[in-house]
Amino acid sequence: MWAYLTRRLIGAALVVWMVSVFVFTAVRALPGDAVLVKIGESGRITEAQLAQARSELGLDDPVLIAYGKWAAGFLRGDLGTSVIQEGEPVAKRIRDALIPTAELGILSAAIGLPLAIALGAVSGLRQDTWLDYPLRLLAIISLSVPNFVVAIALLTFLSRQFGYAPPFGWVDPWEDPRRNLEILLLPVVISGFAVSGTLMRMTRSAVLEVMRQDYVRTARAKGLASRDVIWRHILRNALISVTTLLGLSIVFMLSGSVIMEVLFAIPGVGRLTLTAIQQRDYTQIMGNTMFFAVVVVASNLLVDLLYGVIDPRVHLH
Repeated sequence: MWAYLTRRLIGAALVVWMVSVFVFTAVRALPGDAVLVKIGESGRITEAQLAQARSELGLDDPVLIAYGKWAAGFLRGDLGTSVIQEGEPVAKRIRDALIPTAELGILSAAIGLPLAIALGAVSGLRQDTWLDYPLRLLAIISLSVPNFVVAIALLTFLSRQFGYAPPFGWVDPWEDPRRNLEILLLPVVISGFAVSGTLMRMTRSAVLEVMRQDYVRTARAKGLASRDVIWRHILRNALISVTTLLGLSIVFMLSGSVIMEVLFAIPGVGRLTLTAIQQRDYTQIMGNTMFFAVVVVASNLLVDLLYGVIDPRVHLH
């Protein structure tokens, strides 16, 4: 167990390092200049002033030297300061934006994932019945239609048919819980629906596969109650393959949070990342990207460890 965990942690560290190298190189290759974004709009400046500003921000260093400085700070837990918002630590800006993103992701997962697993299981257990066909159609719609299209269509429908304009912006949950939930209602529903299609299909396929196994037929032949067969033999074994998608679902929710935060003006990490890209805020882009990379790698590692808990036949060594 510990040897397996050690190997996985080393592999996770290598993945995070490769992501940092790729993103740092890509960010430095972006067209435009953070200095022009920061001070260029204040008036005409000379080339000497531009060069001095780039030197102060470390933007004129070679890529390898610049990456070495950033990596040394990252290993110390220092993500640097924002290029645009001078004096603002990158880590602090991420912490400030983390609560909206975390609440949106947790609520979306708490609603979308259990519902998708339940509906997928029902669809598999009631194959080719009146319940199966609409659930399969729902899963196909979720897979086919991007979440921003669903969001725009839903907003248009609600405003035209019911005159309902959803609230935008953000209110902290401890200041006004009711207003907070009103703001997050539509983003949570849309995010949960967007991620549910793949999980529904996977759950249905896993249930159908397990139902054809010999041990399920043996359990039924022995006269075991149908409820016990479903809970103890079918669903538990079907969840083993479904668990693989749970880590990927977190990735989908993180990527989808950018769209939801922009559409509903939620000041989360996704919106902060998009703003940093538009402003060429190199240090903020790197900090946000590494935050997402660590979350994704950690979630996939956790899913792998859960295999040993769900399936006793799996030995982590």
